[in-house]
Amino acid sequence: LSKYSFEPVTIQDKEAIMEVSLEHFFTLEPHMRAFGITVETGRNLIDSAVSKSLTFPYSYKVVHKESEKIIGMRLITEVE
Repeated sequence: LSKYSFEPVTIQDKEAIMEVSLEHFFTLEPHMRAFGITVETGRNLIDSAVSKSLTFPYSYKVVHKESEKIIGMRLITEVE
């Protein structure tokens, strides 16, 4: 059996997704680094994107089954 599950995200996942986004993804994402956006200055941007993506049926998370931690995600949202 696989060590990972691929699951749709829900509004209940917001805190965990924010944590992964701000602590791991954000510091590695090339656009954020190129524009000099820090966790502090980009928190509202990330919060808005995550909040919007939780309402779309195509956003998914990858969960490590043993630890039940989110280790990856694909968030879909629309640009306004």
